[in-house]
Amino acid sequence: MKARTRNIIIATIIFSAIFGSLFIYNWNIYMETKNQFENCDDSSCLWITGNVNADKFIGISYLLNESFIRVENVEFNIVNSVGTEYNRTLSGVMLLDILKIYNLLREDAEYIRFQSMDGYTTYNFPIRLIRSNPEMVIIVTHENGQLLDSKELGGNGPLAAAVDFDCIKDDSEMQQIFEDNNQDYVHNSKFNVKYLDTLIVI
Repeated sequence: MKARTRNIIIATIIFSAIFGSLFIYNWNIYMETKNQFENCDDSSCLWITGNVNADKFIGISYLLNESFIRVENVEFNIVNSVGTEYNRTLSGVMLLDILKIYNLLREDAEYIRFQSMDGYTTYNFPIRLIRSNPEMVIIVTHENGQLLDSKELGGNGPLAAAVDFDCIKDDSEMQQIFEDNNQDYVHNSKFNVKYLDTLIVI
Protein backbone atom coordinates (compact mmCIF):
# COMPACT_ATOMS: atom_id res chain seq x y z
CA MET A 1 0.00 0.00 0.00
CA LYS A 2 2.83 2.37 0.88
CA ALA A 3 4.58 1.56 -2.40
CA ARG A 4 1.40 2.27 -4.35
CA THR A 5 0.93 5.60 -2.58
CA ARG A 6 4.56 6.50 -3.24
CA ASN A 7 4.17 5.68 -6.94
CA ILE A 8 1.05 7.84 -7.17
CA ILE A 9 2.87 10.74 -5.53
CA ILE A 10 5.86 10.35 -7.87
CA ALA A 11 3.60 10.16 -10.93
CA THR A 12 1.74 13.28 -9.77
CA ILE A 13 5.00 15.18 -9.32
CA ILE A 14 6.25 14.15 -12.77
CA PHE A 15 2.94 15.08 -14.42
CA SER A 16 2.90 18.44 -12.64
CA ALA A 17 6.47 19.17 -13.72
CA ILE A 18 5.72 18.34 -17.37
CA PHE A 19 2.45 20.28 -17.40
CA GLY A 20 4.07 23.24 -15.67
CA SER A 21 6.94 23.32 -18.17
CA LEU A 22 4.54 23.23 -21.13
CA PHE A 23 2.43 25.99 -19.59
CA ILE A 24 5.46 28.22 -19.03
CA TYR A 25 6.75 27.53 -22.55
CA ASN A 26 3.42 28.41 -24.19
CA TRP A 27 2.99 31.45 -21.93
CA ASN A 28 6.41 32.76 -22.98
CA ILE A 29 5.48 32.29 -26.65
CA TYR A 30 2.21 34.12 -26.04
CA MET A 31 3.90 37.05 -24.29
CA GLU A 32 6.63 37.37 -26.93
CA THR A 33 4.03 37.32 -29.70
CA LYS A 34 1.80 39.78 -27.86
CA ASN A 35 4.70 42.23 -27.52
CA GLN A 36 5.62 41.88 -31.18
CA PHE A 37 2.06 42.60 -32.30
CA GLU A 38 2.24 46.06 -30.79
CA ASN A 39 3.73 46.89 -34.22
CA CYS A 40 0.48 45.91 -35.95
CA ASP A 41 -1.38 48.98 -37.21
CA ASP A 42 -4.62 47.15 -38.06
CA SER A 43 -7.35 45.34 -36.14
CA SER A 44 -5.47 42.11 -36.87
CA CYS A 45 -2.19 41.27 -38.60
CA LEU A 46 -0.28 38.40 -40.11
CA TRP A 47 3.32 38.49 -38.87
CA ILE A 48 5.97 36.88 -41.10
CA THR A 49 9.27 36.37 -39.32
CA GLY A 50 12.33 34.14 -39.08
CA ASN A 51 14.63 33.52 -42.04
CA VAL A 52 13.33 36.52 -44.00
CA ASN A 53 14.85 39.63 -45.52
CA ALA A 54 12.83 41.70 -43.04
CA ASP A 55 9.98 40.99 -40.64
CA LYS A 56 6.63 41.95 -42.09
CA PHE A 57 3.26 42.73 -40.52
CA ILE A 58 0.37 42.59 -43.00
CA GLY A 59 -2.92 43.98 -41.76
CA ILE A 60 -6.14 42.14 -42.46
CA SER A 61 -7.41 45.22 -44.30
CA TYR A 62 -4.60 44.79 -46.84
CA LEU A 63 -5.28 41.08 -47.20
CA LEU A 64 -8.93 41.82 -47.91
CA ASN A 65 -8.56 44.87 -50.13
CA GLU A 66 -5.18 44.87 -51.85
CA SER A 67 -4.51 43.22 -55.21
CA PHE A 68 -3.12 39.91 -53.99
CA ILE A 69 -3.88 36.83 -56.05
CA ARG A 70 -6.86 35.13 -54.42
CA VAL A 71 -8.70 31.86 -54.68
CA GLU A 72 -12.45 32.14 -54.29
CA ASN A 73 -14.89 29.51 -53.01
CA VAL A 74 -12.62 26.56 -53.70
CA GLU A 75 -13.22 23.17 -52.09
CA PHE A 76 -10.24 22.12 -50.01
CA ASN A 77 -9.93 18.41 -49.28
CA ILE A 78 -9.06 17.85 -45.61
CA VAL A 79 -7.88 14.66 -43.90
CA ASN A 80 -7.57 14.77 -40.12
CA SER A 81 -5.41 12.84 -37.67
CA VAL A 82 -7.87 9.93 -37.40
CA GLY A 83 -8.31 9.59 -41.16
CA THR A 84 -11.65 11.34 -41.53
CA GLU A 85 -11.93 13.10 -44.89
CA TYR A 86 -14.12 16.12 -45.60
CA ASN A 87 -14.28 19.26 -47.74
CA ARG A 88 -14.33 22.94 -46.82
CA THR A 89 -15.24 25.78 -49.19
CA LEU A 90 -12.60 28.44 -48.65
CA SER A 91 -11.48 31.77 -50.05
CA GLY A 92 -8.27 33.60 -49.38
CA VAL A 93 -4.92 34.92 -50.54
CA MET A 94 -2.28 32.69 -52.11
CA LEU A 95 0.62 32.57 -49.66
CA LEU A 96 3.16 32.48 -52.48
CA ASP A 97 1.90 35.82 -53.77
CA ILE A 98 2.41 37.42 -50.35
CA LEU A 99 5.96 36.08 -50.14
CA LYS A 100 6.76 37.32 -53.65
CA ILE A 101 5.19 40.78 -53.41
CA TYR A 102 7.18 41.66 -50.30
CA ASN A 103 10.33 39.76 -51.36
CA LEU A 104 10.43 38.13 -47.95
CA LEU A 105 12.32 34.88 -48.44
CA ARG A 106 16.07 34.62 -48.12
CA GLU A 107 17.80 32.35 -50.61
CA ASP A 108 18.36 29.59 -48.05
CA ALA A 109 14.79 29.58 -46.69
CA GLU A 110 13.37 26.05 -46.91
CA TYR A 111 10.37 25.73 -44.61
CA ILE A 112 7.48 27.61 -43.08
CA ARG A 113 5.68 26.93 -39.82
CA PHE A 114 2.15 28.20 -39.28
CA GLN A 115 1.42 29.48 -35.77
CA SER A 116 -1.86 30.44 -34.14
CA MET A 117 -2.65 33.13 -31.58
CA ASP A 118 -2.64 30.54 -28.79
CA GLY A 119 0.86 29.28 -29.64
CA TYR A 120 -0.04 26.16 -31.64
CA THR A 121 2.71 25.60 -34.23
CA THR A 122 2.78 23.16 -37.13
CA TYR A 123 5.53 20.90 -38.40
CA ASN A 124 7.90 22.31 -41.01
CA PHE A 125 6.13 22.85 -44.32
CA PRO A 126 8.42 22.80 -47.40
CA ILE A 127 8.43 26.09 -49.28
CA ARG A 128 8.96 24.19 -52.54
CA LEU A 129 5.41 22.80 -52.16
CA ILE A 130 4.09 26.34 -51.88
CA ARG A 131 5.93 27.23 -55.08
CA SER A 132 4.72 24.17 -56.99
CA ASN A 133 1.11 24.31 -55.72
CA PRO A 134 0.40 28.00 -55.05
CA GLU A 135 -3.38 27.69 -55.24
CA MET A 136 -3.35 24.91 -52.61
CA VAL A 137 -1.68 26.90 -49.82
CA ILE A 138 -3.65 29.97 -48.81
CA ILE A 139 -4.28 32.44 -46.03
CA VAL A 140 -8.00 32.02 -45.46
CA THR A 141 -10.24 35.06 -45.06
CA HIS A 142 -13.65 33.52 -45.88
CA GLU A 143 -15.41 30.17 -45.49
CA ASN A 144 -18.63 29.36 -47.34
CA GLY A 145 -18.58 32.92 -48.64
CA GLN A 146 -18.58 34.42 -45.15
CA LEU A 147 -15.79 36.45 -43.58
CA LEU A 148 -14.13 34.47 -40.78
CA ASP A 149 -15.20 35.58 -37.32
CA SER A 150 -12.56 36.15 -34.67
CA LYS A 151 -11.89 33.71 -31.87
CA GLU A 152 -13.65 36.09 -29.47
CA LEU A 153 -16.81 35.83 -31.57
CA GLY A 154 -16.65 32.05 -31.72
CA GLY A 155 -15.02 31.83 -35.14
CA ASN A 156 -11.78 30.40 -36.52
CA GLY A 157 -10.30 33.72 -37.62
CA PRO A 158 -9.96 36.43 -38.44
CA LEU A 159 -7.28 34.59 -40.45
CA ALA A 160 -6.53 30.91 -40.92
CA ALA A 161 -4.16 28.74 -42.93
CA ALA A 162 -5.29 26.08 -45.37
CA VAL A 163 -3.37 23.41 -47.28
CA ASP A 164 -5.18 21.04 -49.63
CA PHE A 165 -4.49 17.35 -49.05
CA ASP A 166 -3.49 16.84 -52.68
CA CYS A 167 -0.57 19.20 -52.07
CA ILE A 168 1.14 16.86 -49.62
CA LYS A 169 -0.32 13.36 -49.86
CA ASP A 170 2.28 11.85 -52.21
CA ASP A 171 5.29 13.91 -51.17
CA SER A 172 8.12 11.74 -49.81
CA GLU A 173 9.66 14.50 -47.68
CA MET A 174 6.31 15.26 -46.09
CA GLN A 175 5.85 11.57 -45.34
CA GLN A 176 9.23 11.58 -43.61
CA ILE A 177 8.34 14.69 -41.60
CA PHE A 178 5.24 12.94 -40.25
CA GLU A 179 7.19 9.76 -39.50
CA ASP A 180 9.79 11.80 -37.62
CA ASN A 181 6.95 13.16 -35.48
CA ASN A 182 5.61 9.64 -34.73
CA GLN A 183 2.61 10.00 -37.03
CA ASP A 184 1.39 6.91 -38.88
CA TYR A 185 0.31 8.76 -42.00
CA VAL A 186 0.23 12.17 -43.62
CA HIS A 187 -2.78 14.38 -42.84
CA ASN A 188 -3.20 17.99 -43.84
CA SER A 189 -5.38 19.05 -40.91
CA LYS A 190 -2.06 19.65 -39.13
CA PHE A 191 -1.49 22.63 -41.42
CA ASN A 192 -5.05 23.94 -41.46
CA VAL A 193 -4.56 26.37 -38.61
CA LYS A 194 -7.30 28.51 -37.10
CA TYR A 195 -6.56 31.82 -35.33
CA LEU A 196 -3.50 32.19 -37.58
CA ASP A 197 -1.30 35.17 -36.80
CA THR A 198 2.33 34.15 -37.49
CA LEU A 199 4.37 32.51 -40.23
CA ILE A 200 7.83 31.40 -39.13
CA VAL A 201 10.27 30.97 -42.01
CA ILE A 202 13.12 28.51 -41.48
